[in-house]
Amino acid sequence: MSDPRERCKAQLFRRLRGQKTAPETMRRFLGSLETWNQGPGSQNWPRVARVATGDWRWLVQLAEKEKEWGFWSREFGSLLYTADGLVATMAALREARRASRAPERDTEQSTEQQQRAVASLTSYLRATWTLLALSAQPTPKTTTFFNLRGKVEVGKGDRRFYRGPSLALAGNRNHASNVGQDILGALLGWSLNWPGRLYRRPIVDGMTPGEVNGYTWPLKIVEELLGQPYGAEAPPEPFGLSAVDREHLIAHVQDGDRAADLLEDISPWPIYPGDGSVTFTIRRTTEGTQSWLSRTFNPNKPGFPVATLTPAGSYTALQPNRWRRESSPPATVEERDGVLLASAEGSTLRQPLLGGEELYRIEWGKRPRRVLPRPSRDTSVTPT
Repeated sequence: MSDPRERCKAQLFRRLRGQKTAPETMRRFLGSLETWNQGPGSQNWPRVARVATGDWRWLVQLAEKEKEWGFWSREFGSLLYTADGLVATMAALREARRASRAPERDTEQSTEQQQRAVASLTSYLRATWTLLALSAQPTPKTTTFFNLRGKVEVGKGDRRFYRGPSLALAGNRNHASNVGQDILGALLGWSLNWPGRLYRRPIVDGMTPGEVNGYTWPLKIVEELLGQPYGAEAPPEPFGLSAVDREHLIAHVQDGDRAADLLEDISPWPIYPGDGSVTFTIRRTTEGTQSWLSRTFNPNKPGFPVATLTPAGSYTALQPNRWRRESSPPATVEERDGVLLASAEGSTLRQPLLGGEELYRIEWGKRPRRVLPRPSRDTSVTPT
């Protein structure tokens, strides 16, 4: 088992199941808060490895550090890797809650420190579900269009095996195989107890048989945490939510009318590198949801700097970069005359801005801000 993700998640499964773990096999994947934000390496391994070795407090420190570095750091928006760290954070929250309920068993921290740890992880998880909800449409993907440097690959989406919300989430470190179901939509659906949710692919520890990049193990981790199969009724607390949080997020995914209220949940964090030089924009209209990054910032695998999803489930992802696992130069996105221009390595891809009535537009750099819908251009005067 050579893949680091496989090694780390296998040990996390063992820990959750009360089996003996082998911490020495994960030592090289633990990461360090001093070097975490340096270099292009994977940032999902340490989150999983730390919880698997029992060091859930490291994720508390990381959540605070990212208030300087950037939310989800260099893997922001990754359809392929965010799920790994997300379920590891849920596992850390469970451990933090257990410690706060039995402080006599944990002498490393005071009761107040333990309660702050719970609050920090809860806030981080709530911010993550908020980001996903702001990028969502209440539909599975019915058709996918992956535009790789002008070559369009068309897929069938995931409606054949999934019912629930899906995402138009632009980001870093992605892969062509993720233009179908990216697991994050399924996790969001479960966190919200989405009506009618289901997932028909086998949910297993490793790879789903017969599927390209068909890993479903993040869903399996949540099954272990909840002690229930996917889709079962679940309380909001294991996801870091309250009943009110869940109600607001469901309403927003369905109608797109809670953006102003939800900004508070993501406001403590900037976008990497934390200095406001990169902007992540989410725009939702009556014709769908669209998001884009002004610049991708992780050279380990190219990103999808523009993503679009319509209410009918038609999904489009743009990748102007050539495919490579390392040394992928940044892609940039410019908004010009109603068109998004995604450029990298001499290639420019175009995606029209969605039409229809604008419901919200959020521009997130050093801090997120809501840009109100532009007024109508109709300047005619109604006779009196």
